Amino acid sequence: EGEKKALCLLKNGFNCIALGGAWNFGSRKKKIEFLPELEEFKWQKRKVYICYDSDAIYNNSVVMAELELAIKLWQRG
Repeated sequence: EGEKKALCLLKNGFNCIALGGAWNFGSRKKKIEFLPELEEFKWQKRKVYICYDSDAIYNNSVVMAELELAIKLWQRG
């Protein structure tokens, strides 16, 4: 569903990145904290909006993933 929402944003003139799931900015199985594909972006001084699903109010894992992604982006400036 994230991919469909990203297509809508792109169609309406916004730049965006879609993740297939809340934790898909890395891979615990492969011990990758932040995907190399995401490392290629220049994150310094870039305003980023993290828009996860509204079920975050009911799903603590989504809230934790959102915070973890925010920290990873903050660490990159």
